[in-house]
Amino acid sequence: MHSPTAEPGSAPSPIPAAMQGGGVLARVLAVGWRIAPRVWPFAALICLPELVVYLRLQPQRPAWPPVWPYLPLHFAVALGQGLVAAALMPSVMRWFADERERVALQRGDSRGRAAAAMGAAVVGASIHLVISTPLLFVGDPHSALPSRWPFVAMLVVEPIWIWIELRLVILMTVASIERCGPLAAVRRSWRLTRGWALRCLGVGVVLVLFWIAAYVVVRLVSRGDSKHDLVWLSPGLAAALMPWFFALQAVIYHDARCAADDVSSRRIAEDAAPL
Repeated sequence: MHSPTAEPGSAPSPIPAAMQGGGVLARVLAVGWRIAPRVWPFAALICLPELVVYLRLQPQRPAWPPVWPYLPLHFAVALGQGLVAAALMPSVMRWFADERERVALQRGDSRGRAAAAMGAAVVGASIHLVISTPLLFVGDPHSALPSRWPFVAMLVVEPIWIWIELRLVILMTVASIERCGPLAAVRRSWRLTRGWALRCLGVGVVLVLFWIAAYVVVRLVSRGDSKHDLVWLSPGLAAALMPWFFALQAVIYHDARCAADDVSSRRIAEDAAPL
């Protein structure tokens, strides 16, 4: 493994082409392609339990899907993502400073970072659950709430939910690189993403459009096959797009920290050095 710190008097390390110029979206897409082969196998493992649960519940699923059976699954996915962030993000940050760095999930990098990243992932999943659960209940067609409530929730609750998600998008990366506790990671993520929410939203919209396009294509190719309502499609697409989810975190954390902390890529790489 190459060290991100240059020898005195040596030539500066080459910066990866993916991080040379271009907007946030272009760099997120490029970084995502770079890390995808390393992330996909673990993304498949993370999303596999969701697929199994959906397949088992599908035959007797009621008109409105139950919430509680999915709670353990929700936190299991978060823990898996936190573990991947701890093993992957340090090498990505070192690669941003030195093209010779090998980008991969490295067990040595997760040492001393896994607990922090997984704790941050659980806190983020809990915040997501607390904010999104009202949307599930007001959308229940069997609910006794007035019919106008879903519309009110969409106008009031959903924008708040999206805004908080955008401000916490780098939560796991902050925890894994800076090795801080979950609450400190929340405060740090909130501070670093000040002024970056709209750029995160723009990249997120593009990724959602990719998800929708893939879903439509599969539905058309399947010719409306509804044997299991294609329940494998949602976890499958989530696994396929997970590398770009981590790429978004990496690019936003790097750029936001360079701006907010007035540091260089090399300084961030030093923080990401193996413990």
